[in-house]
Amino acid sequence: AYAAAVPEEAYVWTANAGATELKLGRVLLNRMVPKQGLFNPYTLSGNIVVNGVAASAHSSWVLDHFVPEALTKYLPATYQSIFVVGRWIYAVFGARAADVIGVNNPQEQTPWSAYAVALSSIFVACSPVVVAV
Repeated sequence: AYAAAVPEEAYVWTANAGATELKLGRVLLNRMVPKQGLFNPYTLSGNIVVNGVAASAHSSWVLDHFVPEALTKYLPATYQSIFVVGRWIYAVFGARAADVIGVNNPQEQTPWSAYAVALSSIFVACSPVVVAV
């Protein structure tokens, strides 16, 4: 669920600074607190810890408007799968590749190349795997 949808008294995974393990913590208060900082940072794993709370690095994107609310819990994994080709490009060519394909600065308009990477990832994910023997 997106942070705004997490009800008070629910449990979320938390991590203290320097911790190597997550633990459950109860939500006592849920409110929006506008502050400056990173906006939609990408991580290779798709996970991030923000203010001690484990979260998905994936924010709303193109599929959010079409997916029923009951299925939104699957969106982070879906977005992570969609960007597999982008992660491969990053692994081979490094951080500069994120600038070239247009996914390094999500505050700007998403360029066509980022959509091309996402579409190619969908193609790769849906293609049958052929193994030579």
